Amino acid sequence: MSTVAAVGWGLPWSGAGDTRRFRNALTIWLGIVWLLCLIIPWLSVSQAERPIYKEEPPALAHIVLPKPEIVIPPPPPPKEEPLPQPQMKEKPPEPKKVQPQIVDKQQPIVKQPTVADAREKAAVSGLLQFKDSFVAPVST
Repeated sequence: MSTVAAVGWGLPWSGAGDTRRFRNALTIWLGIVWLLCLIIPWLSVSQAERPIYKEEPPALAHIVLPKPEIVIPPPPPPKEEPLPQPQMKEKPPEPKKVQPQIVDKQQPIVKQPTVADAREKAAVSGLLQFKDSFVAPVST
């Protein structure tokens, strides 16, 4: 024959025994802490002995750096200004004769780009060239 363990049908937080045990434990711990708070201030603590160090004598030596000699550069020699040369009047250059150009009356016709041309160009370059691979396969 098998035995069945007794299961309490109450909620875990509604047990009266748990609350009683918790309050007893809390009362004991608060009593211990209260006693320690009363006793610790009356305990005497000995001061730690610190070793006495000898005072260091003041530093008497100083670092002596050699002073750099100041060298004054000699003044630059005076610049000689060149004498102004007489200016000669120049003749104004003769204007060049421009020959009239003959313009052909038949100019090449430039084809204006259209939307169809743009779509054709886009289909060849970029992501549109892979547009067939983006289409999901149709299942029947």
